[in-house]
Amino acid sequence: MYKVILVDDERIIRQGIATIIDWEKYGFLMTGSSQNGAAAYEMINKDPPDVVITDIKMPVLDGLGLIAKTKLSHPDIQFVVLSGYSEFDLANEAMKYGVRHYLLKPCNENKIIEVLKDIGEELHQREQQEEFTRKMKQNMDKVLPLVREQFLRDFIMNRAYTKEEFKYYCGLLEIEKDPVRLVLFQPEGEYGFEEILYLGNILEECGGENIIYFHTVIKNQLL
Repeated sequence: MYKVILVDDERIIRQGIATIIDWEKYGFLMTGSSQNGAAAYEMINKDPPDVVITDIKMPVLDGLGLIAKTKLSHPDIQFVVLSGYSEFDLANEAMKYGVRHYLLKPCNENKIIEVLKDIGEELHQREQQEEFTRKMKQNMDKVLPLVREQFLRDFIMNRAYTKEEFKYYCGLLEIEKDPVRLVLFQPEGEYGFEEILYLGNILEECGGENIIYFHTVIKNQLL
């Protein structure tokens, strides 16, 4: 369910919009209402909604002021502007803050439902995009250690990188341009690959990525 709050200084309008819509049917939950932008902003900070339906002209803090403040602190909140014919110029100002949904007063049920459906689809698509990005980051976090190790191996084996390739990998692996040193550990005695690799992991955990960029094992030597 996407959370909605309603802001309008006219109680009859707040009550009318709140009761005329079957909010849950369209995936929304009305979590509160307010008669001015200042009180609404306090509600937003306490329990941020997904959508705010707000009037333009209100006492204390008007709709444009509420939108401007909220966009600074909660940029992802969607706004629906309530306006009359005489307030169209003010409603148009809301476009500067990325507002794309308007309801002309007096609102009818169909118009409100139409806007809710559009916003619901936008929020759903945003969630899908965020989930895709999260999974991509998870996959990258798994692959990145292997990329880091291969980059070091390529460097040691004298593989030639183009300037574009080198710049790309430096950005991907967060390599600074400060001078670096290559350190070789030659263990005494016979040790297996896994044991030497484990030593590299210990050193990386102790030193941290800010000190140790990469490590790899070549011929039972830790680099």
